[in-house]
Amino acid sequence: GGTPAPAAPAAPDASAAPARTRRSRGRHTAQPRRARHLKVERPRRSGGWWLPRIIIARKYHRIVAPVVTLLQRLPAPALSWVFLALAACGYAAGAMALSSLAGGPRPGVLVFVTAVAIQLVSILLHESWHAIVAGYLGTPIRGLGVALMFWAIPIAYVDRTDSYRVRSRSGLTMLALAGIFSDGVVCGLEAAVAWASTGTVRQVALTLCAFQLTMLVTNLNPLTQSDGVAAVEAATGSVNLRGRSMFVLRCILTRQPLPPGLAVMRPAVRWGYFIYGLACSLLGLVAFVMSIVWIGYWLYALLKGFLL
Repeated sequence: GGTPAPAAPAAPDASAAPARTRRSRGRHTAQPRRARHLKVERPRRSGGWWLPRIIIARKYHRIVAPVVTLLQRLPAPALSWVFLALAACGYAAGAMALSSLAGGPRPGVLVFVTAVAIQLVSILLHESWHAIVAGYLGTPIRGLGVALMFWAIPIAYVDRTDSYRVRSRSGLTMLALAGIFSDGVVCGLEAAVAWASTGTVRQVALTLCAFQLTMLVTNLNPLTQSDGVAAVEAATGSVNLRGRSMFVLRCILTRQPLPPGLAVMRPAVRWGYFIYGLACSLLGLVAFVMSIVWIGYWLYALLKGFLL
């Protein structure tokens, strides 16, 4: 009853395919490892309760890829200064057109609807330039989507999460301002149409100029996470200026000690963060109240239309 002797190892099969080599002519041919954050597919919805974000087009970077390839063959740094000059002239032309040509009968519903439809295309172009510059810097966007501020105000955006890998301050600043520059060029074209036309076409063009100038103020608003704030953070090397201000505000109001990294700040800097965070909070409260009033107004108008 002894134990059976262990079986001899099987001879290798000569017909089996040879093991895949990792070297060819002395060169390492293994595939490069893919970053872990690229292996995980990001959820289609994100952003929290008050600002839900919904990704619409995940492969949008492929659509703008031909423009990115073209820019990589051109002197893009010099073209950026031309882009800035054209945008500044465009905004100035739009303001001059509004001040000189505005007036007359009130625009009708058709003018407003047409202007809104064209403005939606302009907003898509705004976000596309963010995507183009991100691709030029080597950090393609992760998708094009829509955010709903307080579930009432739609905001288009591109997911530029990977832009943190860009080390150039000038590149990050251009990434933040690309959409504003695009709006300025479009505003100049709309002003030219307003000067060269009459009647309904002029009214549509002037309405679009008003939209673009309003968006300029919105995009430069220092109290929201706007493109202007992102440009200031990129140019100065600051990190999450608005989030840090809100954190300092919460710590001071609740009398909690600041972390060591923030406790060493000078009192003037600390109070600057506090005031900035307080202003952002008050603006958010005003926007929330206005959103509730706006939703209530439209609900009242709809109910009144159905009942009467």
